[in-house]
Amino acid sequence: MFDSSDANPLESQPADFYSESTNATAEHNEQLKEDNANLIKQNSLLKAQFESAVALAAKTKEISKENAQLKTKILEMTSQRDDYINRLEIATRSQKEALNKLEEQKKNFEEARANEIYEIQKEMNLTTQSWKKKIDELNSQIQERDENIKSYQISEEVLKQKLLKLINNINQYLAINIADINELFLFFESPPPQNTSSVLSQTQSFNQNISEINYQQKINNMKSKIKQMKNVIVLLHKNSEDSENENKKKILEFHKKEKEYITEISRLKNIIDTNTEDYKVQINDYQNQIKLYEERVAMLKDQISKSPARAPPQIIIQKPEIPQVIEQNKKKPKCKAVINELKDKVNSLTTQNKALQTKISELSHKIDESDTEIINLNASITKYQNEASTKSKLLEESEEQLKSLRNTITSSDKNHKDVMKSHEIQFKKQSQSISMLEKTNEVLKKEIVENQLKISELEQNVQKLNNEIKQKAGENEKLKDEIKNLNDELLDAKLELQKPQPTEADFVPASSWNVSHFEKDLQEKLNSIIANPSLKAGSKIQTMLSCIADHQHGVITQIEDELQKINIQNSQRMSTINNFIVSLSILLTGNSIPLDYVLKGQGTELLNIIKDMQQKLLEYSHENDSYRKQIDYINSSFDNQFSSVEDIASYSTSMIKNYQSQINKQKKKIKNLERAISMSEESNEELNNTVSKLNLDIERLNAEKENSTKTINNLRKDNQSLREKVKNLEQSEISISKQNQEEISSIEESYISKIKECEENRAKEIQQFQIELQNALKENKSLQKSLDEYKERVQSQNSSISSQIETKEIQIKKEKTQSTKMIEKLEMEKKLMKESYERTVNELGKKLKDYSVELTNLNQIISDLQTKYNKTSDQLTKSELSNENLKRDLKNLEEEIQREKQLLRASTTSQIQEYESKLSAVTGEEKLKIETEKRKIFTYAASTLNNLFSTNEKLDERSFKSLISKAKETIDKLSSTDAAVRRLVNAVPGQSTEDAVAHFVWEQDKFATRHFF
Repeated sequence: MFDSSDANPLESQPADFYSESTNATAEHNEQLKEDNANLIKQNSLLKAQFESAVALAAKTKEISKENAQLKTKILEMTSQRDDYINRLEIATRSQKEALNKLEEQKKNFEEARANEIYEIQKEMNLTTQSWKKKIDELNSQIQERDENIKSYQISEEVLKQKLLKLINNINQYLAINIADINELFLFFESPPPQNTSSVLSQTQSFNQNISEINYQQKINNMKSKIKQMKNVIVLLHKNSEDSENENKKKILEFHKKEKEYITEISRLKNIIDTNTEDYKVQINDYQNQIKLYEERVAMLKDQISKSPARAPPQIIIQKPEIPQVIEQNKKKPKCKAVINELKDKVNSLTTQNKALQTKISELSHKIDESDTEIINLNASITKYQNEASTKSKLLEESEEQLKSLRNTITSSDKNHKDVMKSHEIQFKKQSQSISMLEKTNEVLKKEIVENQLKISELEQNVQKLNNEIKQKAGENEKLKDEIKNLNDELLDAKLELQKPQPTEADFVPASSWNVSHFEKDLQEKLNSIIANPSLKAGSKIQTMLSCIADHQHGVITQIEDELQKINIQNSQRMSTINNFIVSLSILLTGNSIPLDYVLKGQGTELLNIIKDMQQKLLEYSHENDSYRKQIDYINSSFDNQFSSVEDIASYSTSMIKNYQSQINKQKKKIKNLERAISMSEESNEELNNTVSKLNLDIERLNAEKENSTKTINNLRKDNQSLREKVKNLEQSEISISKQNQEEISSIEESYISKIKECEENRAKEIQQFQIELQNALKENKSLQKSLDEYKERVQSQNSSISSQIETKEIQIKKEKTQSTKMIEKLEMEKKLMKESYERTVNELGKKLKDYSVELTNLNQIISDLQTKYNKTSDQLTKSELSNENLKRDLKNLEEEIQREKQLLRASTTSQIQEYESKLSAVTGEEKLKIETEKRKIFTYAASTLNNLFSTNEKLDERSFKSLISKAKETIDKLSSTDAAVRRLVNAVPGQSTEDAVAHFVWEQDKFATRHFF
């Protein structure tokens, strides 16, 4: 600035120049002061900013700590919630077990209490009986002893009296005054006198005293025994009272225990009632949930059984539609509302299904009622048949009676003829008995007159019967007209029956029994049933259906077991997925997002966070490039003195020794943070793996959800169509049942009216026939009596004749000599008698002819009755035929009803198969849609991450997983480089890397300028 040669500048230079230099220095000083003030201001601002940054860093630390604490609390709360849920389940199980145990304990307690009461009662009864026996025994002993005491007392009194008498006698005898026995003992203890008389008296008195002493000893012994027995009785009474008191105490304790047990039981009942009500509510909720799960399982079964294998669709690269972000506060209630709507819809569907099932059960009940009505009709028909058979038996019995009457009449005719022949023989042999026979003939004439009178009465009766027959002939003509009508109906029915009826071969041809698409075991069973010739088509079909149903039931049970295992695995997976998604959402968003929230397409926050992660990856890559450029710039600013970053770090550490103490403290914190970061990185790796799995599961679940919604809609439509069809079927069944009932009622009324008319007519005819038969039987009995009397007379005459013949033979032997003379006279008399006899015989023959004519008339009447009976029997047979036809008609109706049932079943099965085919088609289409959506997602991921995806690879789940793992690796590398840069730059935890690098560069520039100046 100034040369060293100018030694005296003030002297050489002028004053103006000096003034100018002073002014310039002053101005320079002012500028420096202004700059210093500005720098002080800037420094104060920077200090304020630095202090605010430090305060913010501290606040951010506190906020991060609070956030971490809140996250840990949330996790703890979720774990507690899960624990509470598990505990609830365990508590419900334990409570159920406790209830069961309580009920068992109750039963055991009641049984034990009943047994104890029974045993106590037994013991009480036994003790009472034993004590009663003992008391009775003691009473008997007491009574015996009382009787003995009374006897002893009586004996004592007797002895006392005797002693008193003895003392009086001694006083009189010895002239001594002795009042008591003691004085008497003293008298005897004194020395006796030497007189013999006194000795004898002393010996006698001595013997008496000995006997009295023995007696008194016995009395004393008895008294002691009596006292002992009294003491024993007192003790027994005391023992009995003590035992009764103890029993009373036991009874009171038992009653107290009973009351306590009753109070405990009532308390337990109240607790159980409250618990049962709570459990009922819980059980209803669980049952509803179980029903929903069962419906879902049924839907999944249908989908699994009906889902055909499809070819994979072509890959179409399309971006999936990303739903817009919605506020969390609005999502949860909407989700709940949707869930509630779905639950309501499912409940409505279940109620509709239940209603349909009830209608089907009602229809089956109506069909069963119709079957019972048909059975009742068959029973009534059998009753009518039995009544008709009984009536036919009665008519047969009446015919047999008529036949017996005919036989009796014919036998009487034969006997009469034999009698006449015997009379002729006797008249030929015995000529002497003619006079007697004339007398008998006169008697016979009288009898014949009487018989003629009877015959005239019979003729009058026959005329009455003929009149009645004429009246009945008109009635029979009416009946004939009715019979003709019935015959016409029968002919029509026969013509209908003669029509060719279809056989089993027409309904079920032989080719329809050939079944080959079942399994081997089932096929063998079905072939054995088909080959059985004893079974008809209906029974074969029933047995085959039962075999198929059993086989399908076994298959369904196996599928249900497998589905239960799959559901358990799915529930476990869903719980793990839900926990993972909740923890991931807490880590990423700070809010817990459950799996149901994501499945409903409302978890867009996670997708947005993943997109932000992708953007941050790109930003980190750009930042890494900028960091490298900055490091190169730093190295170039130091004239490339540093060969590596480590040289820069060593130089920077040498420059920042003053801050080493603070850095060491922060290093400890950074180490802890690094450990936490390493742990978080490991957890992030695991979470990323689980996220990849969960994304796949979420996609599958979304697809299943869409399938379920579509199937639910289809099922609703199917339910509506089924309702309409069921209504139509109900209407058709109602109309058919009404028609059948009307036809059956009309047939029954007509049949019953005809049967009643026939029965009334038959009853009237049978009554009349019975009256006529009774009259005829009475007449026959009277005739038989007259014939019996006639036979007796003839026998008496024969006996008299035989006796006369014997006497006459004796007289003939004696009077042979006289006989020759009288022969001529006798011969003349014989001739005369013969002529008279022949006249009488001829007259009797005429009368017999008349009688035979009358008998023929009676036979004609009987034949007419038989014809009437035959007509009535024919009518009965016709009615039986009509009954059989009605039975056949009823059987045909039953067969038609069964055919209609089979047709309904076949139509319902065909409709079910159609619905199943439709559901299988819908499920196939939905699977295709799911696969296309998967491919779209894969293509979108590949298109967004072009740098990490190679076009040679296929778009599969494996490639998607590998792409996500590559993205994770790049993120880890960028995070490691970022951490290294932050270490080099000595970044604060709350400070961004860009700010830290800028701060570091600024400090380096400041250092360089200071070093330069």
